Amino acid sequence: MENNTFNKWSVIFFYVSISIYPLSMVMATALQRLGFAYLASKSIFFFYALIYLFAFVIFVRFPLSMKRLTSLYFIYLLYIILYLTSNRFVKRTFTGVEMVMIYTFYLPYAVLILSRITDFSYLFTSKFIEYMNYVIIVSAFIAKYVFHNATNYMPYSYNLLPIWLLFVFNFIHRPSLLKAGIAIVMLLEGVIYGARGPLIWLAVGGFLCLFIDLIEKKVLRHLTLKTFLQIFSGIGLFAGIFLFLRRVLASVHIEGSYILNRINQGIIGESTGRNFMIETAIVHLKIMGGEINGVFFDRTLMPDGLYVHNFILETYLSFGWVLGTMILLFLVYFIGTTFFRASMTNKKVVVFAVSAFFLKFFVTGSMYGDYSFIIMLSVVYAVYRQEMWKD
Repeated sequence: MENNTFNKWSVIFFYVSISIYPLSMVMATALQRLGFAYLASKSIFFFYALIYLFAFVIFVRFPLSMKRLTSLYFIYLLYIILYLTSNRFVKRTFTGVEMVMIYTFYLPYAVLILSRITDFSYLFTSKFIEYMNYVIIVSAFIAKYVFHNATNYMPYSYNLLPIWLLFVFNFIHRPSLLKAGIAIVMLLEGVIYGARGPLIWLAVGGFLCLFIDLIEKKVLRHLTLKTFLQIFSGIGLFAGIFLFLRRVLASVHIEGSYILNRINQGIIGESTGRNFMIETAIVHLKIMGGEINGVFFDRTLMPDGLYVHNFILETYLSFGWVLGTMILLFLVYFIGTTFFRASMTNKKVVVFAVSAFFLKFFVTGSMYGDYSFIIMLSVVYAVYRQEMWKD
């Protein structure tokens, strides 16, 4: 009973933590409309204070083990080693706002709460989470379309991605007319905010969840022509809705949509800046010997100290050919082994974690400087521990 209570509390904590940015943006927009600009600028601090308080309650209610605290200590020690071995031109990255948030919030939260969860099923069955998904999706759409919120399209789309995925997983498992309506709003929202990556990873995660659900319900084993036509019609319906929306959205006030602007220009698949950075990284890799340059080394090669926008290149530039290959192979083995050994519910958890927090590093972000990577690792590790205990 105690463990079940901890799992429920921790899953809710996990959900609230990934909802911080969408909720704070919606609150900030509402406060600005009401004339409270100062309070609007501080909305994110309110939600972080709330989540810290929630964490404190969990720690008091469910005491920590010395083993967990020791693990956290050694992880901090690893970061110190990474700092000491990094290039002197990127050491300031370790004291940036994002890294400080990793040290003070995401690392403790991942090690002391998230990785302790032994049952993530509440993430997919909780009515609170289901209804909050509706609220966040609709509110974010209103904030952008009605109130023309100027939030940066790229980070906010990725902040919404976990909410979109949880909604899609729920929709696939238990479809309804209400959810179909919310799905239309979600598609509108995705195109209006306009980042390509989140929509791609949403499609990937949704397809994999659908495939797992069909296997779990033994639909594929007993597939009939009627069932096949129903599935095909459902996919065709959503494809038709998307194509319809693509046509009518030209009349919507969305000049800030990155996707639609690039569609109109006929360059939806191009990214000149990213291509240049990748080419720069490849040129350096061709002449790189066996040296280990240290984490964040790619920023010494990129214009304006940017990251290379690809975690494979980032890994090789930072850790060299040998250690870099070992890290990448470990990730493939760790995620793959956990997925194939997991129960059907836990397979969905792994798909959710990888789609929401990891796949983006193929095309954007810095894997070693982003809290999303830590969340993904801790969730997959928690699932891995569950499956090991079963054996």
